Amino acid sequence: MHFAALVPSGMTELLASPAAARLGWVCIHSLWQAAAVAAALAVALRLIPRQSAGTLAARYRLAATALAALPAAAVVTFFLVPVGSPAGALLPARAGNAALTPATPTAASTAAATPS
Repeated sequence: MHFAALVPSGMTELLASPAAARLGWVCIHSLWQAAAVAAALAVALRLIPRQSAGTLAARYRLAATALAALPAAAVVTFFLVPVGSPAGALLPARAGNAALTPATPTAASTAAATPS
């Protein structure tokens, strides 16, 4: 049985929409963003001593702020990811990797290719 037969008809259009691609990129970016927030929190918590009630409250507020920063970063990322951009457009082109090089000719290559 083909996979498309198992998916409801409206689901394929939904998954092919630009919003679904943006949500996918938000999920990918949230991985490194959460790691960065956790690393910053770990460093900050090491700098704050655990001795008094005032510092315990400061440590709690810092951890709560870090926790609130995760969904905020996801919302900001959703609006920063370009609409309808293919996956290859976000990756840098590397020499020797034909899959990541742009398929459209540049102005310099077009000028070099035309006879004078």
